[in-house]
Amino acid sequence: MLRKLLFLSALVLFPSLNVLAQETPQWEIFGGYSYLRAGFGPTSPLSPSPSFDELIGFSHINTNGWHASVTENVNKWFGATIEVSGHYKRPLSIDLTPFGFPGQTLNINASAYIAGGGPQFSYHRIEKVSPFAHVLFGAFHARVNVPTTPVKISDTTWAIILGGGVDMRLSRYLAVRAQADYIRSHFSDLGQNHFRVSGGLVYRIGQR
Repeated sequence: MLRKLLFLSALVLFPSLNVLAQETPQWEIFGGYSYLRAGFGPTSPLSPSPSFDELIGFSHINTNGWHASVTENVNKWFGATIEVSGHYKRPLSIDLTPFGFPGQTLNINASAYIAGGGPQFSYHRIEKVSPFAHVLFGAFHARVNVPTTPVKISDTTWAIILGGGVDMRLSRYLAVRAQADYIRSHFSDLGQNHFRVSGGLVYRIGQR
């Protein structure tokens, strides 16, 4: 009799748990804070190509900004993602001594915008946790301006974004996301390596 009760309980309970664990939203809309470690590359574009460390005293900058993305899940493991992020460093101080102005500094405002799209692979078989990984292709736009002057410089190049993260589900419609990405760009015939970490909320719509 006890075996029959256990068997009937399993038939009732396990299918419902299985459905809950495999629930996959049709759409995932993410928004939140983002940190970008923007690299300049191993050498500068100036002849005879000194390193950025030698030229201006640093080879990367730490920036803060925002990150947003939209993902449509085609099935329980595959989807398509488009995303955009913006990062800012204001002001950025550059020592002008190597350029013949000893003791002088130049303050500039630096901005970086990254946009991309591509496939995303997710695992939705864990009830509260959904890890994911993606390969995105897009553009990297960099912009610099000198405050109180009309000087503005900007450039755009291609970008490849490799990364992933994990969503911790708070409810059927809401989750918390932590994400990390490696980004490769190619300004001035030089390759740059960037690292981005983002966190925020995910709004889940529909079901697959």
